[in-house]
Amino acid sequence: MRSTAPLLFEQSRPGRRGSDLPLLDVPKLDNLIPEDLLGNSKLRLPELAEVDLIRHYTRLSRRNFGLYISMQPPGC
Repeated sequence: MRSTAPLLFEQSRPGRRGSDLPLLDVPKLDNLIPEDLLGNSKLRLPELAEVDLIRHYTRLSRRNFGLYISMQPPGC
């Protein structure tokens, strides 16, 4: 039986967050990167809760074959 795991972008829901990061406590370094190398658009990343991300990677890891799951004869 072959199943497909949904993409992270398909599981994304606006407003979900996997973690809350603290505010930066270091000074900003302006003009460190030249203006022409800076990106203009915001990154489009999936918005997931931490548990959704863990479930996704656990589901993908189960698709890997390993000796801890079952034995494979040598030479196959």
